[in-house]
Amino acid sequence: MIAENAVRDRLLRFLQNQLSLEAFEAWLVSESWDMHRDSSPSAQNLVVAIELLLAERSSSELSDARFRNELASLANNIISSVEIAPSAAQTVNSSAWNYQVPDVQLHLEQLAQT
Repeated sequence: MIAENAVRDRLLRFLQNQLSLEAFEAWLVSESWDMHRDSSPSAQNLVVAIELLLAERSSSELSDARFRNELASLANNIISSVEIAPSAAQTVNSSAWNYQVPDVQLHLEQLAQT
């Protein structure tokens, strides 16, 4: 199981140069290999987004500066799953969004850093 707050903590440590990229990536891989079994959707979404950025960086699609900027953006956003109707979940990646559904107004604001 991998927890979203643990991923954010390690991500912030990397962004603050307290953890090497190699150490961060090794930790992420070892902790998330079976996350589909028991981790929250928000933790899974965050890990998948980070893994995509790692792949883009390793294939030279992203410069180091852009890579760090994209990771910082992930660190500052909360990924939330909102149950709208039974078996119909909507994922919202948001700093502060209004999401409209029939007869429901959801106002999602960025949560305090954990």
